[in-house]
Amino acid sequence: MTTNELIKLIEELGLTPDFDHVLYCDGEERDVLSVFNREGTVANVYVNMVGLWYCHESYFDKLEPHKRHKLLDAIIEYSYTPVIDREEEKRYIFPLPGLITTDGEQQYLTQKGGHWFACRRKKDLRQTWKEKHIKYVPEVYRDFKVELKK
Repeated sequence: MTTNELIKLIEELGLTPDFDHVLYCDGEERDVLSVFNREGTVANVYVNMVGLWYCHESYFDKLEPHKRHKLLDAIIEYSYTPVIDREEEKRYIFPLPGLITTDGEQQYLTQKGGHWFACRRKKDLRQTWKEKHIKYVPEVYRDFKVELKK
């Protein structure tokens, strides 16, 4: 499920979505989805680069049951969607010149828990960035960016 599809579903339920991107002090990045109705917050959901990280479930009881189920199902589907498939926006990866594993695999700039290192492609590690998040990549590596093809 793309972000735009999730936003459309939330709006069809008569709710207002708000997405934000947060970089925590430990270096972990999360997308934060807040959902509102007329009375206030209905849901706060934190989705990291791998999947659903945390969800404030107590807010959901403010919704009628059918809306609650539709919203929760959509959030779960979204959290299982690979990051590259969530966005229509371009994403970038940073192949590191001259860094090849002993079995011939390219190594890429990788970030986890505030630490930067080289690693072959792994889906459970942060190795891609949207244009607006490249400012978090150490400046010395920014010239290596390559658009990631879906």
